[in-house]
Amino acid sequence: MDVNQAYLVIGMLAPDYNHPDQFAADVLTEILGRGVAPLLNFALRGRRKLADSLAMNYISLKYGGAMLIYITCDPNLLKAAKNETLQFLKTTRRQNYSKKDYPTEDRLYAFDFLECGQNQIRFSSRQSKESGLSVATSLARYMLLKEAEGMGRYMDRIEDISSSDCRTAAGNYLGQGRYVIVSILPKRK
Repeated sequence: MDVNQAYLVIGMLAPDYNHPDQFAADVLTEILGRGVAPLLNFALRGRRKLADSLAMNYISLKYGGAMLIYITCDPNLLKAAKNETLQFLKTTRRQNYSKKDYPTEDRLYAFDFLECGQNQIRFSSRQSKESGLSVATSLARYMLLKEAEGMGRYMDRIEDISSSDCRTAAGNYLGQGRYVIVSILPKRK
């Protein structure tokens, strides 16, 4: 391709639309690769500046789902960015996502990634209600994909997600070491 940067896409299996883990996967996606202060951003753009941009998405379908991480970086840093990302994903099952995960005396200095992720989902949910197309899309997905009964309201389930739920979902989907990785490099001159 005629590009100047390297592109890296990492995909993992994720829960389907009717799986109870979908709510934790939504929150985990906000915490790791979206929202105000994504943890993957700290890993890749903190000390070593391995990535120029980073995004993460979770797609839930009827019979399965996928989590995708998109990274752009300097072609010379592609291998380091890939290794750092994979190493970070394997540690997500041991991360402290909430202030409640720390001893009481340390909570003042801890950032609450869980609350931040839940707030971002709440904001996006309210923002999407202002667009008729977003409401119609959400309703159509719900009507076509919803099979499980008793799952409750989406926002109530998001509010109920704990740091432990995030660690469990991370261990089940991100830390397994089963990834599909696609790299796009610039043409050599």
